[in-house]
Amino acid sequence: MDMKEKLLASLNPLTRSRIRLNLTQDDLSKRARITTGYVARVELGKSRPSVSVALRIAEAVGEDVATLFPKGCVARVEHRVARVGMDPAAE
Repeated sequence: MDMKEKLLASLNPLTRSRIRLNLTQDDLSKRARITTGYVARVELGKSRPSVSVALRIAEAVGEDVATLFPKGCVARVEHRVARVGMDPAAE
């Protein structure tokens, strides 16, 4: 494993995905329709996105929401989908 891969492995999944796509936080914020500051807070673990924002972020980086966020967020998504009976990608 080279130095870049070691560094990427130490980052949270969202930051890792964003960097692998060569996206800045500003690029991601525009794709997910959130502020750049909010992207930074989510990447640092200082904010936890709502279900709809988590889904938009996941779509923006082409990843499954479960790979990007802690189990708590995923559980909220699964609960909401089951409760409403909707397609989470349609949000």
